[in-house]
Amino acid sequence: MKPIVRDIIERAALAVLTGALAWRIGAAILRGDEPWVSALVLVGELLLLFFVVFARRASDGSTSTREWAIAFAGTAAPLFATPGGSALLPLNLIAAIFLIGIALQVMAKVNLNRSFGIVPANRGVVTTGFYSVVRHPVYASYFIGHVAFLLVNPTLWNFCVYGIELGFQIARMHAEEGLLSRDPAYANYLRNVRYRLLPGVY
Repeated sequence: MKPIVRDIIERAALAVLTGALAWRIGAAILRGDEPWVSALVLVGELLLLFFVVFARRASDGSTSTREWAIAFAGTAAPLFATPGGSALLPLNLIAAIFLIGIALQVMAKVNLNRSFGIVPANRGVVTTGFYSVVRHPVYASYFIGHVAFLLVNPTLWNFCVYGIELGFQIARMHAEEGLLSRDPAYANYLRNVRYRLLPGVY
């Protein structure tokens, strides 16, 4: 399958899954079964969809079916989360966690400009802003938002969904770094920025 065709299919699939998530959460909020704060997870997912749709075409992209599958699975997995359970913390505090994740995502993607996409590819090496602190601040922002959603909806299903996402995203990070390290600028960046998600931890 040609990369451009695969891109179109994956973007369309993400749009459908994002719409389904919006429907589930929106319907639950309107029924009064779900607190309003859960709607904030949609902000993060819609931002992701927007940046994927308008990403810059890569100069050096992965042609590995395995890496494409990992990248798509990591992106799509959280869209299977569902409302349910009782909030573990006050809603205002959870809302603050959501907003931190959203703000980090926006600022990190501003650093990237349009150098963003689902599949591992070289869309230009970015080393400034949050990328001078950790290698993957966008993924860190996703995890913050997903932790917030779990705090509102702490069901076994959602823990499994986000656990699966975490595994795929870690594999995705390694695949991205492997491809980008062909670029001497990125290889030098790896030497200077040690941590992927959280300084001093990982």
